[in-house]
Amino acid sequence: MIPEGYIAGLDCSDGNNVNKLKSHLYKGDHANPGLPMCKRGMNRGKYGYFIWCGQLGLGICKVCMKRALAGKDGIEFYGDSTD
Repeated sequence: MIPEGYIAGLDCSDGNNVNKLKSHLYKGDHANPGLPMCKRGMNRGKYGYFIWCGQLGLGICKVCMKRALAGKDGIEFYGDSTD
């Protein structure tokens, strides 16, 4: 069960086989998913993410779930400036 205040999202970038992916959690709702709960949820690097909100795929990322259960905020992207 996803904790209140978080939403699941499945990476829908071109070339991904969505049937083999786990969803990540984002602190927000369908209108504004907010920041991801782990760095893998930022699937477009410094440009953000492209997700299908509410889709679970093969389940939820364990890192995201652990952070959400602890009530933590989402993470900012701190990648290389050339990303």
